[in-house]
Amino acid sequence: MNKKMLYKSILLIFICTFFNCTNNFEEINTDPNSIVNPTPDLLLTTIIRSSQVNYFYQNWEYGNCIADHIAYQYVSVFQWDASMADKFCWGGFYANLRDIYKMQEISTKLGQNNYLAVALIYKSWMFQVLTDIFGDIPYSEAIKAESDGINKPVYDTQESIYTGILSDLENANNLIGTTGEVIKGDILYNNDIAKWKKFANSLRIRCLMRISGRKDPTAAMQTIIGDPVKYPIFTSGSDQAAFSFLADAPNQSPIYPNYGKITSFDASKTVTDFMNATGDKRIKLFAQPTPNSVLAGAPIYAGVPNGIGEGRSTFNGGTNNQSPVGLLWFGIQSSTLSSPNAHQSLIMTYGELQFALAEAAEKGYISGGTASAKAYYEKGIQASFVYWQSRIPANFVLPKKTDLAWDAAYLAVPAVAYAGTTAEKLAKIATQKWIDSFSNGFESWAEWKRTNYPALVAGPNTFNNGKIPVRMYYPNTEQAYNKVNYEAAVARMGGDNLNVKVWWDVN
Repeated sequence: MNKKMLYKSILLIFICTFFNCTNNFEEINTDPNSIVNPTPDLLLTTIIRSSQVNYFYQNWEYGNCIADHIAYQYVSVFQWDASMADKFCWGGFYANLRDIYKMQEISTKLGQNNYLAVALIYKSWMFQVLTDIFGDIPYSEAIKAESDGINKPVYDTQESIYTGILSDLENANNLIGTTGEVIKGDILYNNDIAKWKKFANSLRIRCLMRISGRKDPTAAMQTIIGDPVKYPIFTSGSDQAAFSFLADAPNQSPIYPNYGKITSFDASKTVTDFMNATGDKRIKLFAQPTPNSVLAGAPIYAGVPNGIGEGRSTFNGGTNNQSPVGLLWFGIQSSTLSSPNAHQSLIMTYGELQFALAEAAEKGYISGGTASAKAYYEKGIQASFVYWQSRIPANFVLPKKTDLAWDAAYLAVPAVAYAGTTAEKLAKIATQKWIDSFSNGFESWAEWKRTNYPALVAGPNTFNNGKIPVRMYYPNTEQAYNKVNYEAAVARMGGDNLNVKVWWDVN
């Protein structure tokens, strides 16, 4: 073959290859497994799963220590800094919110109001968690880089964020049922739109009570309570918002398959002291008896204080005289009795709602006064016992289901009985809400900041000037890439440190 013919052959091969590649470029460079045109149901599954795995895991390590539910020596000394902000939901939740906004956009275009309502409700819960942890945060301009070209969103005041949350929840309540689509992909409520409506209004009550130190919730509370047909709320434990993990990935609990260090977590001394003093049977689920007491045939529960650092190794004579956290939250590496799905990621319980209504009645926000407050309070305690008993697997020995059987005699224990001054009654409501929300530490932390109950104190070896933090630092990325808006928020709030109170915290 001469050179001329060779060049023609090469040119022909090049032309054929070029046109073949360009004609198939889109097909070749498209991931066959990606969701090209996402639908609300596919987005909803991913949003719920991702956010709840994230929320539960970070709640477990950080929220539960700061709420003094459990003791973990490395967290509760409060040696925190801005690099840890994503351990308090910032990064994960803002990533999830991108999908939430996409779900809103798609459901609006399709005229699917049920999906739109679910998106608004779930978005409201995520922003409530974030603002309660950090204070002022990006809200009105958040997640608008693609739609509006906003890469550096302003920080909204917490007051305006709560106004937006309450508005979205009311709007969601009004949207549900106005279109006929049956929702799918709902791994929280199994596609039951009626339960989402109850969650929306129950969450409104939480939010109204959260800001009640700043804004009188009376009118809004009475509107909800006065019209249960239009504004349904939780009426039993089956309505509460609690995410169930499955035995297999990807809906698996983050602490079950590979969380060997679970044995480093103990029940807190604050929890066990109060429950021992009141004869509270729930202690048998929240904690395990000390190893030495089991060997002696007389099980006792002895928690560990938070904030003692390395002192944990010698406290009360060492680990054989300390109560690990309950078996319900053990990973398979720590015990063959561990359950992959007995524990849940709590979002809002039926018991919490009853305690909120008890406080509202006691303070006169809703009708009924002390008599109604007492009824709500006692219903909340019983609901808590029923819920926690329901989570005990059949193969457990310590405890067995019968160990948490409801006994109304608990309501007559002096530290529990609904009696005393108004301040004493409110303290009892807050304390029982704190117990009911065991393992939902971020929410318990927020309520402790709002009510100052129970009386928590920082441990002797804390790094925060002997104080329990009342907020978390903003992440370093905000200081680096959104500096102007970050600095404006910090100036408005009075600083970016662990001891700056959020807007609604007036105690």
